[in-house]
Amino acid sequence: MTQRALYRLRVRANDALLASTMCLAVILLGCGGGGGGGGIIIQPGACGSAPGSGVTAICGRVIKDDVGQTAVGSVAISLLDSTGAAIAVTNTKADGTFVFNAPNTTRGALIMVSTPAGFTSNYLKYSGATYDQSRRSRDNSTPCVPAVAAVVGSDRNAGNFPLFSDPGAPPPPVFQCPR
Repeated sequence: MTQRALYRLRVRANDALLASTMCLAVILLGCGGGGGGGGIIIQPGACGSAPGSGVTAICGRVIKDDVGQTAVGSVAISLLDSTGAAIAVTNTKADGTFVFNAPNTTRGALIMVSTPAGFTSNYLKYSGATYDQSRRSRDNSTPCVPAVAAVVGSDRNAGNFPLFSDPGAPPPPVFQCPR
């Protein structure tokens, strides 16, 4: 066998090994996706309601914007309707999680996170965008806070809401509300 033929045989073997490794990775890790929610998979029961129960809930988690994504407990979270009026208020648990049970969010909802002491006032991140909650939305109708799509008959895990934990450092500049 010539050296060229041996090289082709090795390349084919490597290609087959690479293809089988990629297939195994997709099977074990999933195919990604999850929309623009940072890999969040929204499905019935995501907030603890029984799948198919028809109970609607919105949940999420408040964390520090750091490598460890440390939970932030005892943070006031307000659920606003699409006009900016408060629907409900709750506090995060010690693990940073919050849940709004049976919210009326057929037209969509907004999540406002009250910035606790030790964090940069009014700033938070959501789905890769930075929000300055002291500003108004682009159409000037509501506060500049993250929006959650309409939730009807199932749970909606809104994901993580990172807060900037270093009040001495200025937050990233925000020239316009992300929504």
